[in-house]
Amino acid sequence: MTGIRVNVIYRTLTENLNMNKVCARWVPRLLQQDQKAARVRLSRSFLNRYDREGDQFLHRIVTMDETWLYLYEPESKQQSMVWKHPGSPPPKKARNCKSSGKFMFMFFMDAHG
Repeated sequence: MTGIRVNVIYRTLTENLNMNKVCARWVPRLLQQDQKAARVRLSRSFLNRYDREGDQFLHRIVTMDETWLYLYEPESKQQSMVWKHPGSPPPKKARNCKSSGKFMFMFFMDAHG
Protein backbone atom coordinates (compact mmCIF):
# COMPACT_ATOMS: atom_id res chain seq x y z
CA MET A 1 0.00 0.00 0.00
CA THR A 2 1.16 3.53 -0.75
CA GLY A 3 -0.57 5.20 2.15
CA ILE A 4 -2.38 7.58 -0.23
CA ARG A 5 -6.14 7.77 0.23
CA VAL A 6 -8.35 6.61 -2.67
CA ASN A 7 -10.21 9.91 -2.87
CA VAL A 8 -6.90 11.79 -3.28
CA ILE A 9 -5.90 9.52 -6.16
CA TYR A 10 -9.35 9.88 -7.74
CA ARG A 11 -9.28 13.69 -7.47
CA THR A 12 -5.75 13.78 -8.94
CA LEU A 13 -6.81 11.68 -11.92
CA THR A 14 -10.07 13.54 -12.60
CA GLU A 15 -9.30 17.15 -11.70
CA ASN A 16 -5.54 17.54 -12.16
CA LEU A 17 -4.96 15.13 -15.06
CA ASN A 18 -8.43 15.64 -16.61
CA MET A 19 -9.00 11.88 -17.04
CA ASN A 20 -12.23 9.91 -16.82
CA LYS A 21 -12.99 6.20 -16.70
CA VAL A 22 -14.70 4.68 -19.73
CA CYS A 23 -15.71 1.22 -20.93
CA ALA A 24 -14.15 -0.44 -23.95
CA ARG A 25 -16.48 -0.74 -26.95
CA TRP A 26 -17.08 -4.35 -27.99
CA VAL A 27 -16.18 -5.10 -31.60
CA PRO A 28 -16.49 -8.52 -33.27
CA ARG A 29 -12.88 -8.54 -34.44
CA LEU A 30 -9.91 -6.24 -34.50
CA LEU A 31 -8.97 -6.30 -38.21
CA GLN A 32 -5.55 -5.53 -39.63
CA GLN A 33 -5.22 -2.88 -42.38
CA ASP A 34 -4.70 -5.51 -45.12
CA GLN A 35 -7.86 -7.35 -43.99
CA LYS A 36 -9.86 -4.11 -44.16
CA ALA A 37 -8.45 -3.38 -47.64
CA ALA A 38 -9.41 -6.89 -48.85
CA ARG A 39 -12.99 -6.37 -47.65
CA VAL A 40 -13.24 -3.06 -49.52
CA ARG A 41 -11.78 -4.61 -52.70
CA LEU A 42 -14.22 -7.55 -52.62
CA SER A 43 -17.19 -5.29 -51.90
CA ARG A 44 -16.33 -3.10 -54.90
CA SER A 45 -16.06 -6.16 -57.13
CA PHE A 46 -19.57 -7.29 -56.05
CA LEU A 47 -20.96 -3.81 -56.71
CA ASN A 48 -19.37 -3.77 -60.19
CA ARG A 49 -20.93 -7.15 -61.04
CA TYR A 50 -24.30 -5.94 -59.76
CA ASP A 51 -24.01 -2.84 -61.99
CA ARG A 52 -23.34 -5.12 -65.01
CA GLU A 53 -25.79 -7.96 -64.28
CA GLY A 54 -28.50 -6.44 -62.04
CA ASP A 55 -30.80 -8.51 -59.84
CA GLN A 56 -29.97 -11.74 -61.70
CA PHE A 57 -26.53 -11.57 -60.10
CA LEU A 58 -28.08 -11.41 -56.62
CA HIS A 59 -30.31 -14.44 -57.29
CA ARG A 60 -27.26 -16.62 -57.99
CA ILE A 61 -25.61 -15.89 -54.63
CA VAL A 62 -25.82 -18.35 -51.75
CA THR A 63 -24.03 -17.14 -48.67
CA MET A 64 -22.90 -19.11 -45.65
CA ASP A 65 -21.63 -18.05 -42.29
CA GLU A 66 -20.36 -20.15 -39.46
CA THR A 67 -19.57 -19.13 -35.96
CA TRP A 68 -18.47 -20.77 -32.75
CA LEU A 69 -20.64 -19.87 -29.79
CA TYR A 70 -18.65 -20.30 -26.61
CA LEU A 71 -19.92 -20.86 -23.11
CA TYR A 72 -18.17 -18.16 -21.12
CA GLU A 73 -18.61 -15.53 -18.48
CA PRO A 74 -18.06 -12.21 -20.24
CA GLU A 75 -16.17 -9.46 -18.51
CA SER A 76 -18.56 -6.91 -17.05
CA LYS A 77 -18.58 -3.28 -18.17
CA GLN A 78 -17.24 -2.34 -14.75
CA GLN A 79 -14.30 -4.74 -15.15
CA SER A 80 -13.42 -3.41 -18.62
CA MET A 81 -13.31 0.28 -17.64
CA VAL A 82 -10.01 2.16 -18.12
CA TRP A 83 -8.78 5.71 -17.49
CA LYS A 84 -8.36 7.98 -20.53
CA HIS A 85 -7.87 11.63 -21.46
CA PRO A 86 -10.79 13.47 -23.13
CA GLY A 87 -8.90 13.77 -26.43
CA SER A 88 -7.86 10.12 -26.66
CA PRO A 89 -10.02 7.63 -28.61
CA PRO A 90 -12.25 5.21 -26.70
CA PRO A 91 -10.68 1.80 -26.13
CA LYS A 92 -11.72 -1.24 -28.17
CA LYS A 93 -11.63 -4.78 -26.98
CA ALA A 94 -12.32 -8.11 -28.69
CA ARG A 95 -13.98 -10.81 -26.63
CA ASN A 96 -11.45 -13.30 -25.35
CA CYS A 97 -12.88 -14.90 -22.19
CA LYS A 98 -13.88 -18.20 -23.79
CA SER A 99 -14.45 -21.43 -21.95
CA SER A 100 -13.83 -24.94 -23.24
CA GLY A 101 -17.53 -25.53 -24.03
CA LYS A 102 -18.59 -24.40 -27.50
CA PHE A 103 -21.12 -25.00 -30.29
CA MET A 104 -20.72 -24.38 -34.02
CA PHE A 105 -23.61 -22.77 -35.86
CA MET A 106 -23.76 -22.58 -39.67
CA PHE A 107 -26.23 -20.40 -41.57
CA PHE A 108 -27.04 -20.56 -45.32
CA MET A 109 -29.11 -17.95 -47.11
CA ASP A 110 -30.05 -17.07 -50.68
CA ALA A 111 -32.05 -14.19 -52.18
CA HIS A 112 -35.28 -15.77 -50.89
CA GLY A 113 -34.01 -16.30 -47.35
